[in-house]
Amino acid sequence: MKRSFPSLASRPLGRPFPILRASSVLPPCSRFVSVPRRYGGSLSQKPDSNFVSFPGAVKSVFTNTLKFEMPSEYPAMPTYRVIDQHGVAIDPTFEPDLSDDEVIKLYRDMLTVSIMDIIMFDAQRQGRISFYMVSSGEEAACVGSASALTPGDVVFCQYREQGVFQQRGFSMKEFMGQLFANKNDAGMGRNMPVHYGSTRLNIHSISSPLGTQLPHAAGAAYALKIQRMQNPTADPRIAVVYFGEGAASEGDFHAALNIAATRSCPVVFVCRNNGYSISTPALEQYRGDGIASRGLGYGIDTVRVDGNDLWAVRGAMTKAREMALQDGGKPVLLECLSYRVGHHSTSDDSFAYRAKVEVEDWKRRDNPISRLRKWMEAKGTWDDGKEKEARDSIRRQILKAFNEAEREKKPPIRALFEDVYEELTPDLHAQMKQLKSHLDKYPDEYDHTAHSPPPVSETTIMDPNGEIFIILVVICIVAGLVRTKLQLENAQERDSAEQKTTHFGFETVAESEKADRVAGVFTSVADSYDRMNDLMSFGYHRIWKDQFVSSLNPGFTADPNTPPQRILDVAGGTGDIAFRMLKQAHIVNRNPNTHVIMSDINPAMLGVGRQRAEALLPASQQAALSFLVADATSFSKPDGSPTVESSSIDLYTVAFGIRNFTDIPAALREAYRVLRPGGVFACLEFSKVASTDTNPAAALFDAIYKRWSFSAIPMIGQVVAGDRDSYQYLVESIERFPSQEEFRDMIVDAGFVVGGRGYENLTGGIAAIHKGMKPLDA
Repeated sequence: MKRSFPSLASRPLGRPFPILRASSVLPPCSRFVSVPRRYGGSLSQKPDSNFVSFPGAVKSVFTNTLKFEMPSEYPAMPTYRVIDQHGVAIDPTFEPDLSDDEVIKLYRDMLTVSIMDIIMFDAQRQGRISFYMVSSGEEAACVGSASALTPGDVVFCQYREQGVFQQRGFSMKEFMGQLFANKNDAGMGRNMPVHYGSTRLNIHSISSPLGTQLPHAAGAAYALKIQRMQNPTADPRIAVVYFGEGAASEGDFHAALNIAATRSCPVVFVCRNNGYSISTPALEQYRGDGIASRGLGYGIDTVRVDGNDLWAVRGAMTKAREMALQDGGKPVLLECLSYRVGHHSTSDDSFAYRAKVEVEDWKRRDNPISRLRKWMEAKGTWDDGKEKEARDSIRRQILKAFNEAEREKKPPIRALFEDVYEELTPDLHAQMKQLKSHLDKYPDEYDHTAHSPPPVSETTIMDPNGEIFIILVVICIVAGLVRTKLQLENAQERDSAEQKTTHFGFETVAESEKADRVAGVFTSVADSYDRMNDLMSFGYHRIWKDQFVSSLNPGFTADPNTPPQRILDVAGGTGDIAFRMLKQAHIVNRNPNTHVIMSDINPAMLGVGRQRAEALLPASQQAALSFLVADATSFSKPDGSPTVESSSIDLYTVAFGIRNFTDIPAALREAYRVLRPGGVFACLEFSKVASTDTNPAAALFDAIYKRWSFSAIPMIGQVVAGDRDSYQYLVESIERFPSQEEFRDMIVDAGFVVGGRGYENLTGGIAAIHKGMKPLDA
């Protein structure tokens, strides 16, 4: 059968390219200027024509004047705005297209995102999730645009669109399930945090590679167009894709706009231009008129809007969706101008490339949440009481979901192999069998009964390039020169029925006696304390302390308006931790509003710390340091009044000191009292060499380590400090200290919440870092 084809003359070669421009005076419908559609068949140059008819540039008028078009000769595209930063409508005739309840719902969506961002950013800093990205300053761009879509529209996000998910109905349980990668995560824990997705809400899962969602959206829009052609009665749908101005520098951006324009795809491109591509400011990214000018270059209808104005964003998206469905479909570009108030992510410190005063100025001058709130208050639909109730209820809702998600089980290990093929392949079955064999062989290494994924293995103890191997060699040499018999058989006495007792090394003594004897030990070793630490640990105590402070990152905050941070360093001794804290806060994080209280029960130790501070610290850091002689089990004066107020401390640290406390549970309870809700308890302490029961190499290392401790260290103490007994006590106190798991349980019993297994081993478990957070709702 012979096929017939339409003539070339009947085929459209293009479509009109109306330009959507904006002003603060004209109503939205008057900003669209249409150019007549052109059709072409066999293009030819007519005789004596005064314009070009080449296929590449039709209707370009000839001129005998040589002139280059200069971008500077054209005004910047205007920015559409409905209400100003004071919440006042620019156009007095403006009437919202939503009811008061609907507006309040959108406002609460913005508040939810803002509060969740602060909580989750802090949670990452506490080690409870691995990564997070805030959307501070961009809530209106996301919530406002999403509010103009239909449930059937297909959405592609980048990674700062929590507001889109929230507005479309993503539950807090779904947010937290993804962030904690538990069994409620639709992605089954395969993605890093903030990579949400929802089939139910027609939102594709977020992809990490920058810009890849743009051609995906263009392709999806083309598919929607074809579906509509095949079934004209189907509900009209569009694709919407979000991206930052940094992603517009990727090749995928240009490919997506070109295919969408040439194929007339019903897609709306939403650019969140927040001024920074991670650390690169916009002025170093491009020289053109923002991202909007690029839309015009591809023949795409374009508008620029004030991204801090929910009404402007919603109005522009409403009109853009309508336009995208015209004439069978066409692309539209929205550029939402905003300012990224927060850091790019938890991996970023934006104050390294922009001034803190710049951020504070933007927060004070304009904010999408406060702008809508001012408009609502002027309208009489919102007030301070409703604001407090909303924030309190949202915070409770988020914290409830947070706590439930953190306790929830991980996805089943089987999920590692699923969701690629409808039926598992023979190779996958073989891999599953191999994994099961491995788990059966090492049942104590993996918590597979709780559906947890296998943890990352620690540095092997026999790695000749590892730190542990080096220490083994050194210890073996030194231990061979000292006594070889372990002195671990001193019997412990039972607690006296008449008086409460505790341990002092391997001795059992009255609690009142231990405090005096510990004080005597540290008075004796104060002057030689740092030198002895270097000899006892081969200098590793410095590495451990650096890692301890680095993991806490004092002075770093996601919110520039956060009140000054107060740190209580207990058993502060000669100031090793306190000085590191001040350096990290004041110099690395450039936050002079961090104050450290250095506390110790022993005046002699604290005196050494004071002398070192005067000799080593600059005046600005000395001013941020204070000293407190106090018992960590009770920060109180003789009259009973507290020396440290309740809920007044942001970070409580204790390094290599808590094992010397007379009553460790009481000290933990006191730490809980002085910390504010959300405050962190952090402890660096000697611990137990990991996995000695199932790892022969670790057992050998543990035996050599103990021989070194009990044989060499007291002898070194005698030679260097002239005090064998004090250092004998120190190694005995280390041996008596609870294991990592036991101490973690003590922290939990005191009321703290711990993340993961609750501790981090250092150098095979010789030392460990423990952290716990006072619940936010405490």
